[in-house]
Amino acid sequence: RENRLPTDESVVRTFIGSPSSTMINNGVVHVLRALANHWEALNSIPFGNFAHQRMEQLNVNVILRFHMPAVLMTLANLRGWNYWDSAVLGPFITELMNLRPGVNMNAANELLNKLNQTIIDNVCGGIYSRSEPFQRWI
Repeated sequence: RENRLPTDESVVRTFIGSPSSTMINNGVVHVLRALANHWEALNSIPFGNFAHQRMEQLNVNVILRFHMPAVLMTLANLRGWNYWDSAVLGPFITELMNLRPGVNMNAANELLNKLNQTIIDNVCGGIYSRSEPFQRWI
């Protein structure tokens, strides 16, 4: 029993490999909260913790390019499709998937700002229990 992973850590690990199915199987709100808490905990460690596996460490480009499109599509599917999805969300997902590594984080920061300002509230359908942990995560 003491060798088992804590539930939130298990959720984070399975999310990295398969974000959509983890969100559906474990509940969107639970997964978003676990991700937000995990990344906040990593950011609060003053000198880093290299005991974390590579998949659990922060890599903003990987999260934006590979995981965020799946998260946004899952949330949009749960909310129900509408015109905004094709007009705004689709082109934004294309921008995420076209994100390339660079010498600085300017492109990623622009996408994060756009995500926070125009995407999260709409894709979450105004549901605070989804948008609050999502905003904490990013």
